[in-house]
Amino acid sequence: NVILRSHHPDMGALDFYSISNITQMERYLEYTFMYAAYTTRWYNDFEILEMGEEVNSTHDMKSWTYWLADFNGRMMGLPLLRQLRVKPKPCGNKVDQKANCIPAYSTKHKDTDVYGVGWKTALYSEVMKNHSPWKFTEKDTGTTFALFRLYGQSGKFYELGGYTATLGPTRHD
Repeated sequence: NVILRSHHPDMGALDFYSISNITQMERYLEYTFMYAAYTTRWYNDFEILEMGEEVNSTHDMKSWTYWLADFNGRMMGLPLLRQLRVKPKPCGNKVDQKANCIPAYSTKHKDTDVYGVGWKTALYSEVMKNHSPWKFTEKDTGTTFALFRLYGQSGKFYELGGYTATLGPTRHD
């Protein structure tokens, strides 16, 4: 719940399930997800110190980074954002025959094309050269994530793979 629920509504934070457009998704990532995943202060307002930093003598506690905002858990590695996309298909609209519709997600309509910045079609070599984070990765065929797969609300396993971007160790990375 810490990553799904808004903790700073006064700053424009949103609950994950209330997102309905790109602008709201950006606000969710910036004000809900980032604050939950990259907290910088303890619940008593003491600053969380980086590993290896000296502890301030007035605060008789040793602290570390990677705590989630509710302090009930810590991140295991860097956060990974994943997006599944579908290819638009013709709507069959007689008024506007060039109109496209977005079908429900399925493997039949899955988008695996190569994109650059701004989701513009690009060559794979350009994406690799520019270190674009949004490159499609296939399902992991090994056992790397086999133990960490989660059930979705539908009761089915989430499919592995998709467009992924690994975030840095701090909010500013």
